[in-house]
Amino acid sequence: MKRKINNQTIKNLLVEKQVTQKALADFAKIDEPNLSKALNDDRNISMDYVIDIAKFFEVNPISITVAYTNENNTKEATNHTSTKG
Repeated sequence: MKRKINNQTIKNLLVEKQVTQKALADFAKIDEPNLSKALNDDRNISMDYVIDIAKFFEVNPISITVAYTNENNTKEATNHTSTKG
C-alpha cells in the first residue's frame, strides 16, 4: 500500500495556522507551483517533502497522508489528523 498527501488536510492546516502556501513551500524547500499542484491533487510529492510539511505543522507525517491502492489510486483510508498543543 502506498501513501499520498492528503491535500484537504494540508489546506485545513494552512487556514488553521494562518500561514501561506509560500511560507510552507519555503520551509519545505519545494517550489510553490509544485506545492500548489500537490494541494490540487495534480502532482504527487516525495515522502521527504511530506516529512518536512509535517515538521512545519508539528504533526505526524501519517496524519497528512492517505493510503491508496496501486491499481487505480483509490483511497483506502482517511487521514488521522492530530495536531500538537
